[in-house]
Amino acid sequence: MTLLDTRLAMAFGAVAVGVVLLVALLWAVQRRLIYFPLPRDLASVATALPGAEEVTFETEDGLRLGGWFLPAAGGKSSGATVLVFNGNAGDRSFRAPLAAALSQAGLSVLLFDYRGFGGNTGTPSEQAS
Repeated sequence: MTLLDTRLAMAFGAVAVGVVLLVALLWAVQRRLIYFPLPRDLASVATALPGAEEVTFETEDGLRLGGWFLPAAGGKSSGATVLVFNGNAGDRSFRAPLAAALSQAGLSVLLFDYRGFGGNTGTPSEQAS
């Protein structure tokens, strides 16, 4: 084996070890890369969405998850309710303008946060909502 071959083999080995370490690190912290609940307090329903009421739901494993329900404005309900799951990196207060607009259009709205978001207890996962 020549000196060049030895150096190439060492370089390839170092790159391979680096890739394995990177993949192992990403695997170890993958949950932190998927879910981004904000660590701040949730605004009050009266402040963020006047006319809405706080609601809670109990999960199969005993957690109580919170949401806000806003009925259709002015009693002109179409009978339909829109369910809005906030999604990642925020909470239901971010969707208050959407809920207000839908309510004005005659739709009731339920804003809901997953476990670990919007002041809800628990940890988000694919198995538990």
